[in-house]
Amino acid sequence: TYYPHDPAHHRTDFAHEAGTLLPLQRLQIKDVMTDVSPDAPDQRQVMAVFQENGKTYAFPIGAVKGNDFRVYSDEMLFIQDPHELYKHWPADIWQSIDKHEVKPGMNELQVDFAIGMGMPERSGEASVKTVKYPNGGKPLTVTYRDGKAVEVKPGSSA
Repeated sequence: TYYPHDPAHHRTDFAHEAGTLLPLQRLQIKDVMTDVSPDAPDQRQVMAVFQENGKTYAFPIGAVKGNDFRVYSDEMLFIQDPHELYKHWPADIWQSIDKHEVKPGMNELQVDFAIGMGMPERSGEASVKTVKYPNGGKPLTVTYRDGKAVEVKPGSSA
């Protein structure tokens, strides 16, 4: 989730969500700063600032409490274009990822790139894994067999 940001006063408007970043959305980070979130007044949020359509926004990439810095941007952002990092993937896979679509045969990382992170369900079978994806309000359930998507179906919002 990202929020409106006032660069002149270095303040993030946590009271008004502006949107959700898409998986692999290209961003040009303009600044990194800290700000106090009303949900955690005892710590400061580390915020990445970017511009989109002439407006400035910020999203959390970590937290600071006392001298303890926790930054989780490495799990969220790529420095190098993933198209270059994974250029060995076939063009049709990249087309699906770029359209935020899932198709059978994709691996879990490719699906994460297409629709974001999911929540795995417990499974008694090592070769089968089912993952529920929120997918920006359009939930999907993907079943993997031996690391490849074999079934993609609409999920429930609950």
